[in-house]
Formats: sequence, C-alpha cells, structure tokens
Amino acid sequence: MITGVATPGWTATAVVNGNIFSSKVDKWGNVYINLGRTFPGGSEVIVYQLNPEGYIVDTIKTTMSGVVPPSLNAPMVNPVYTNETTVCGFSNAPNVRVTINGQNFYGSTTSGTGAFTVQLGRTYPVGTRIDVYGERDGQVSPVSTIFVQQKNIYIETPQLNPMTTADTVVTGMSNESLVEIQIGNNIYKAYPDSTTKKFSVDLKRTLAAGTKVTAYGVKEGQRGPSAAITVTEAVKVDPPVLNAVKSTDTIVTGSSNAPLVEIEIGNATYKAYPDAKTGKFSVNLGSRLSAGTKITGYAVKNGQRSSGTTIYVEQGVTLSPPQLNPINTTDNVLSGTSNAPIVEVEVQNTIFRVEPDASTGKFSVKLWPLPVGTKVTARAIKDGQTSSDTVVYVKQGIVVSPPQLNSLTSTEKVLTGESDADKVIVTLGGDQTYTAKPDPDTHKFSIQLDKTYPEGTLVSAYGIKSGVESSTTTMYVTKGNIQLKAPLINAVTTQDTTVSGTADPNTTIKLNISTDSYEAKVDAEGNFKVLLDHTYPVNSLISVYSTDGQHKSLVTNAKVVQGSFKLGVNMITDTDRILTGMALPNSKIKVQVGNRIYEGQASTLGTFMIQMSQSYKAGQNIEITATDPASGRTESKVIIVYPESPSINTILPGTSAVSGQASPNAFVVVQIGGQNYSGLANAAGYFFIAINPNDAVVGAEIAVTQISNNIESLPTRVLIGS
Repeated sequence: MITGVATPGWTATAVVNGNIFSSKVDKWGNVYINLGRTFPGGSEVIVYQLNPEGYIVDTIKTTMSGVVPPSLNAPMVNPVYTNETTVCGFSNAPNVRVTINGQNFYGSTTSGTGAFTVQLGRTYPVGTRIDVYGERDGQVSPVSTIFVQQKNIYIETPQLNPMTTADTVVTGMSNESLVEIQIGNNIYKAYPDSTTKKFSVDLKRTLAAGTKVTAYGVKEGQRGPSAAITVTEAVKVDPPVLNAVKSTDTIVTGSSNAPLVEIEIGNATYKAYPDAKTGKFSVNLGSRLSAGTKITGYAVKNGQRSSGTTIYVEQGVTLSPPQLNPINTTDNVLSGTSNAPIVEVEVQNTIFRVEPDASTGKFSVKLWPLPVGTKVTARAIKDGQTSSDTVVYVKQGIVVSPPQLNSLTSTEKVLTGESDADKVIVTLGGDQTYTAKPDPDTHKFSIQLDKTYPEGTLVSAYGIKSGVESSTTTMYVTKGNIQLKAPLINAVTTQDTTVSGTADPNTTIKLNISTDSYEAKVDAEGNFKVLLDHTYPVNSLISVYSTDGQHKSLVTNAKVVQGSFKLGVNMITDTDRILTGMALPNSKIKVQVGNRIYEGQASTLGTFMIQMSQSYKAGQNIEITATDPASGRTESKVIIVYPESPSINTILPGTSAVSGQASPNAFVVVQIGGQNYSGLANAAGYFFIAINPNDAVVGAEIAVTQISNNIESLPTRVLIGS
C-alpha cells in the first residue's frame, strides 16, 4: 500500500518496476494506492497525479526499502523413539537439516506454523544422537540436540512345550510374529503360524538333560519377557498304532499303551484318550478327508511324545444316499428307499435307525405332525461307512378352516354353522361334546342339543378333514328371546321323498314344495320329517316355516338339488391309451393328466370311453370329473397309473433265468419256489433275472411283478410245463 496526500478529486498513479496502479484522491486529499502484493527492497517507485484534463502533474520518484529478516532460533524438536522413522518439530527457518552419525537429512517448514517433518528412512537404536538446525539463505540457526529414546511396547510371553533328551525340535506357541530361542550362546529364530500361532525350530541335534532353553517374543526390535524350560531325560514312549482310514470315514481309530494320543491332520490337532484296558481309541473328525491326506499320530506319556506314526487316507467306496419321499405337515410317516442295510433319519435332534426291506429297499419311520419347513435328514450306513445326507423339508399339507358357528341363545336347543371339514366337534360348557357332519355341498351343519344352556356358556368347535384338525372357534351362549327361529331343512335331492330338519320343539311345520303343500309336527327334540308323495325335479322351490299357533317363524327357502350319482373308473396301466368307466347317463366327462385335459360324454347307459393321445408312466395321478349337465353337480375321483403286468418269455424245466418285458428301468421281482429274485429292466424294458434252476420244475408257478416309480404292478403268473 502506498499512502500520501494530493489534490482532492484528482487521480494518483504509482509505477513500481513497470507495474501501474491508480486510485482516486478522496475529498480530504488522502491517497491510498493498493499494490496487491509486496515488492523487493530497491524497487523503483514513480508517483504522479493527473488533473481533470488528464495531464500529469507533480511527479515523485523514490526507491523501496528492504525488510530486515528476524534472527534464526534453535528448532524445537519432538522426542524420537526407537520405533520411529521421522524427526518432527517447529522452526522459524524455512528449511531444516537433521544430522545423525554424520549423515544429513533435509526438510522444510510449513508456512505460517513453522512445523516440519524430516524422513529418516529407518529406525535408530536407543541413545543415538540427533542434531537439528534451521537454515535460511546460507544462515544456520543454533543446534538442537536430542537422543533416541526407548519405546515401551507390550510383548506377550511365549509358551514352550516340554523337551526331552530325545527331542531335536523346539516347539511352542506365541502371538508375536517372531520368537527368538536361546540355548547357551546360540540364538535361533522362529516365525509362528499366523492362524495356529504354533512355531517350531529344528536343532538338528538332541540336547543334554538339564540344558536350559529360553524363548522371547520379539516386536519392533525389542525382546519381551522370557519363557524357559529345562531338558529332561527321555522316557521311551511307543508310537501309537493307526488303523486304515478311507475317504468315506469320519473317524480315526487305533491303539496305544499311552494315556494320551495326539492326531495331527494339517494344522489341526485332535486328542484321544485310549481305553485303560484295551488301549483302543477313536477320534471323530466331523467330516470326511480326501484320499491322500496325511495323518500322523503321537503317543504322549508323562509329558513326552513318541515318534510319529503316519498313514495316508485311502480311497473309499462311495455309498449312495437314501431316497426320501415328500412329507407334509399332516403326515405321520416318513418313507423312502435305500440299498443299504441301515438308514439313519434325523428329525429335530431325534435320530431313528431303520432297516430297509431286503427285497424292495423300502423303509418307513413313524413320526409326528411336523411344522412347515422342518428339516429331515437321512443317511445310509453299510459296513461302517456312512453316505452323504439326503435332506427334505416338510411342505404344507391340507389346511382346514375353523368352523363358523351361528349364534346360540339360552332358549335354543339347535346349534348351526358351516365348515368345509369332514366332521365338526363341538363342546359346550367344557364337558358336553357333540359331533356333526357338514353337508358336502352346502357345508352347513346342524346339531340337536340335549338341553338348553345358560347365558355365558362357552361353546368351542373345531373341524377335522383327512385327519387334519383346524384351529378352534369359540363363542358364548347369549340370552334368548321368545321368538321362533326359521326352520333348518336338510338338503333335498331329486332322489328324496322326505324333507327333514330342525325347528323349535313342539311347533308345526308348514312346507310348500313346487305347487304342493305339506304339514308336519316338530317333536320335543326339535326334529321334524315331512313325507312327500313323490320325488321332485331339480330346482323345485321349497319354502318352510314353523308356528306355535300364535307366533310364526321366518320362512326358510331352498331348492331341490341333484342327487348324488356314482362315478366308477376302471384300472389303467402305463401301456393304456383309453380310459373307461361308468357315470351318470349323458354326463360330461373331463380327464386331467397333469396340465393335459381330455373330454368326452357318458352314453345313455352311463358308460364312457376317453381316448388319450399317449400312455402315461406308472405313478401318474389322473383326475376324472363327471358333471350333470342339468344341475351342474359333479363327482370326481383320482386314480393312479399302474405298471403293466410284465410279460414272461417261455420257461422250460431246469431253466436258470427268467426273461421278459417290463417298463423301462423298472425293478422286477420274480417269485418261484418260495424264493424272491430281483433285478432291473434295461432302458428298453427287457429283463433277465437269474434263478435257482432246481426251483424250475414241472408244475412250479412263477409270479413276476414290476415296480415302476414306486408303484407295483399286478403279477403275471405262469406254470412251467413238461
């Protein structure tokens, strides 16, 4: 900044080393020219003012004076420790020089703070002298001298395993990355494993009894506390005997006369304690080992290890895992097949052992209803070998909705409701139980109670369908009014000549059906039955109400519904393409195989024949539905496809094999002379099963069945001729 005085309102201009700066003179004649930066001492300065006409007036020429720099102080230096590679501190000089053992290191300070950091490139031992100088334009500050200090760090004491005069290796454990072993004047270095923390040093020689072995953990060049042992006289310990281990085994077995055996596999060590009498031991590994894996066993007695016994895992024979059939929440039995003599099943921490059928391989285990998602595991066991696991998860079974109960008052003796279950169990007051079977079409049910129940009585109900129970519905009996309820009538079909139901006890039923009228009495239990002159066609209107002579109930309306009809389906095998059966005459027939639909119509006699485009494998479910075109009532049935009975080629007395044709890859069973023989058909369905020729005598019966997709066919029987 250049300041001074000039003519008010005129322009003052400064030229510094050829740089031009201007400013207006204020009304008091003060001049302030901002240069925006500093200029070195000795710089030429020319200042002049311009009058309003722009002419230069009053020129002044001068020279800038220099700034006298401050004196250099000795730097302030932070302590330096044995683990550090930098020198840090503060200085009023722009540059810093560090001298250590005649070697110089340089750095610069931070503008404004004077802080500096000088990189040394390495650590220095305790006591090393460090000289630090500040430098500026050839000037050197007074020296600051410090000495390297010891850095205190935590080092964990290592662990040394006992040694005897028979050992040549020092072993132990340490959490440090370096361990130094000192024996006399000799120092050995060991580097513990980063995972197991174990270390070992091979001395290539034995040590005399009484020799002291000392170990130190080392970190950042410092030694930690020591651990020491003294070599003891060796006691001969016999190595253990290891039995062969296969790749299918999960257990290592053997024998030893020592109280402890250590098994080393890779970085893992397992301990076993031999039986005091037999000397036998076993170690459960929890998993299988690959063929070729090295296993070494050591006997340990009185703190001393024997020499090692080493074996290598042999290739085992893979055992096929069992096959499990699907299981639902409503199932109580788990089934499957296996060619092993024993199958182990694990469910919710409970283990079952079963023996599959020797001929079919089938097995089953009685369980309990399991929740959705429960894990079920099975494994085969043979000759001490265990297969891999087969796992299935419990799927959702049939879900039964809880019943819907209509209100019940203290004056009513009939309880009604709806349920899609096969039957409904109702309990009143906690001790009186009733059972109802809902109508299969309307799902409605009605229960005649043996008495009325007081207000507040608990009513609970649950449904049962295919053995599965629903949750419970509860309500309470309410206070009743003297009011006749609308009668409840049971479904009336085209086959019925009676109309039955319930109404208030000892009242009269008035019934109209089509154009006819009927009247009947309700008994003391609230039941009524109206005898009809004849049956009525489907959709005939029904109206009914009850009266006690003074009061009239609400009207109940209904219609005559189609009566039930029978649906019969003949057996079908995996070679058939035509499905036949019997249903309601002229009914519509629908056949569903998976997602494939076939349709047809029953004849006037009720027989039907449905042509399919192909045959289906054994075990395939087929759903057949017959529908009455007039009422829409349907009847359904599900069948399964059975394997065709096998064909048998000609059999002569004394033959040693039975051959024939079955389903591709089917399991074929031959029965002759009280013996079972079995085998598999090939992909073309041909089978050839060896039998005892002594059983193939004249007049002997041979029965052959096949099992395809777990479904057994009807047997084919032949007699051996002469």
